[in-house]
Amino acid sequence: IHNGVSDIFRPLGLPPSTASYVLYVGQRAGYKNFPLALNALAFLPDFGLYCVGGGALHARELAGVADSVARRVRHAGFVDDEALNALYNQVACLVYPSTYEGFGIPVVEAMRAGCPVVSVACRAVMEVGQGALTIAEELDPRALADAILKTVSADRSLLIERGLSVARDYSWEKTHAQTLAVYRSLAG
Repeated sequence: IHNGVSDIFRPLGLPPSTASYVLYVGQRAGYKNFPLALNALAFLPDFGLYCVGGGALHARELAGVADSVARRVRHAGFVDDEALNALYNQVACLVYPSTYEGFGIPVVEAMRAGCPVVSVACRAVMEVGQGALTIAEELDPRALADAILKTVSADRSLLIERGLSVARDYSWEKTHAQTLAVYRSLAG
């Protein structure tokens, strides 16, 4: 039984922001691969990286990246779901370079909000995102940057429709009904 995602996440009909930003949501340590997203910016001089959640952004997280990259990183800290939905609606895409997930809730949130998603080849994320994702072919900053460029140069309305179609399968109502069915089957 898959997780559901709140109905708060939805297209708002906003144009993408005039600044070209990609969005990173969540923790930044270990398998979440935040350094990969940072290093991809070196190949994307016209893009910035907007980070949400994951606690304060520390200088050590930016250590080793060029100043030209570090200057393009913004951290919003914790935002409520309405503000996160607005961000999903305004950025070029969600970048989700995690190599290990149990589910990948930000992927479904983004798709429900009409935000294209770029990911690395993580099995759980690919299962959840199905054909709506743009996958970086290698675990490499250049490959991730190429996947982002492929996404922003594609037909955005087609990517949005694919994401919305996949995301329809992840509602709390469906999760509730499936969970209840399991309990009822166990109760006899």
